[in-house]
Amino acid sequence: MDEQGIEFKAIVANGLKLGASLTMAEHIQWLRWMFPLEEAAFAKHGARRDRLTKAIMYDHALAREKSGVKQHFVDVLLTLQDKYDLSEDTIIGLLWDMITAGMDTTAVSVEWAMAELIKNPRVQEKAQEELDRVIGFDRVMTESDFPNLPYLQCVAKEALRLHPPTPLMLPHKATANVKIGGYDVPKGSNVHVNVWAIARDPAVWKDPLEFCPERFLVEDIGMKGHDFRLLPFGAGRRVCPGA
Repeated sequence: MDEQGIEFKAIVANGLKLGASLTMAEHIQWLRWMFPLEEAAFAKHGARRDRLTKAIMYDHALAREKSGVKQHFVDVLLTLQDKYDLSEDTIIGLLWDMITAGMDTTAVSVEWAMAELIKNPRVQEKAQEELDRVIGFDRVMTESDFPNLPYLQCVAKEALRLHPPTPLMLPHKATANVKIGGYDVPKGSNVHVNVWAIARDPAVWKDPLEFCPERFLVEDIGMKGHDFRLLPFGAGRRVCPGA
């Protein structure tokens, strides 16, 4: 791994550590005097992250000037910068949203899916049969194969239903006073959505605790926030960019 890669890995690890260090005082304001946030640590981390990201953006800008090739997410954002008046801070934020939302979550989701397949040999054999039939033994699966692997897609959906990588999603903030389910939610409140509970609700799902990918063959339910029964990536304008 080169020097930039080592620095990148260290920043990601530190970011996850800082993110996990938030206490209940973040949500209960009158406790904040007892548990002050490590503002200096957050500021130091942000500056370190921005330095690395600006260096990467600079490298991409130089490469595009020389070759004109636009291959990466960084290049797409730089290309759209003037059109949508994107600030440098916005581009940095979007890049790190992709990194943090699509990396550790993916690894955790794969581990849960593999664990469920080991616990359910019937499902594992059915998924293997589909892979052997469609992919064979002489090549690696590619993205173009996905439409021909409906059962594998159902396995992924079922794993994300039972084990959403962010069970309470990321915190959202109420922009107005609203009433939900008989509860008053004041403007400015931090709001968490328990997608873990929704996906295991017996009023919504038949045999909710059973790992049964076939349920998605019977009914085609999308994962991108159009059906509120399954929300591993959230919904609306704030749907997860790492989806």
